[in-house]
Amino acid sequence: MCAVRNDLLGGSDYIDGETIEAVDANDTNNDLQIKGLALIPVAQIPYKLLSAGTFTNVDLLGAEVINARVGKNSTISASSTAYYGTFGTTHDGQYSNLIVNGADTTVNGTFTNPTYAFDLDDTTSATASGGTGTSGDNYIGKTFSSRYIGKILISATSSATSGASHNSSAIYLQTYNGSTWSDVATLDSKTGYTAASSYAALYTLNATTQGIRIRCTASCTTSPSSWSSAVTTLNYYVGTATVISDTGITLDGTEKALALYTSKTFYGTGSMTVSVSDGTNTIADKDYTKVIDISTLSSGSLRLTFNLGGTDTSNYASFAGYGVALIK
Repeated sequence: MCAVRNDLLGGSDYIDGETIEAVDANDTNNDLQIKGLALIPVAQIPYKLLSAGTFTNVDLLGAEVINARVGKNSTISASSTAYYGTFGTTHDGQYSNLIVNGADTTVNGTFTNPTYAFDLDDTTSATASGGTGTSGDNYIGKTFSSRYIGKILISATSSATSGASHNSSAIYLQTYNGSTWSDVATLDSKTGYTAASSYAALYTLNATTQGIRIRCTASCTTSPSSWSSAVTTLNYYVGTATVISDTGITLDGTEKALALYTSKTFYGTGSMTVSVSDGTNTIADKDYTKVIDISTLSSGSLRLTFNLGGTDTSNYASFAGYGVALIK
């Protein structure tokens, strides 16, 4: 028996608990596992290079570091459902707990670009505004089948400005019982020459409801005056999510195996599997810690889908990047 040592990374990294044993040379499956085993530390190399500077994905090696929603190598697909950002979290990178169910129905007052409130992007907002002689009372949210909602990630602003000091604005959280919307919290309210209300936090609801929405109000007392409202983020906690990487690596159909190095943190019972695809065929929900047989894939573009598992704000997975190495 001999332990595998990662000399390429300075000789200090061992594969925990892994050894190579002699096998029948005709046993191609075990032979593949042994050859693939050596790829596990190799997969860490492109990740470390990309973390420290740059690395361009090539035929058999690739990496991604989550320092932006699209990743440092810009491989993260917009189809990913994981939440990226430090708002509401203590982590950098893709965060698995705040997504919107695609079957939910958007309810909207007079906000423009309503989808921006749910797009998992902190740089876009649903907005509403008005001028002299008007006031704002706008809402945006979603209805859904009755479910328990523990946490809601909210980012919203509402303001009113004029030459008098009696302007007012407020932001409310509302829930839906199937027929009526009701205020459950005043998230912020302001009065003054510039009455600027804002809220950016992870709100604990802990209630069963059929809908959640944000209501923004703004009122001015004299002219000239103006008001505006914006909802940047309104997402509720689901727990499961995907991080999808279109690696840019082209498969020719002769690849035999794939090994991964992953940078992630599990909290409580958080978990992760990976699915591998050539764009047409998919090998689903594999153990990312083991060598993955990809001999059934054909030619195409390598896509990796990291499936983050969780149940609540104490049990979830946080994903920060990966390195990948293939064997032919």
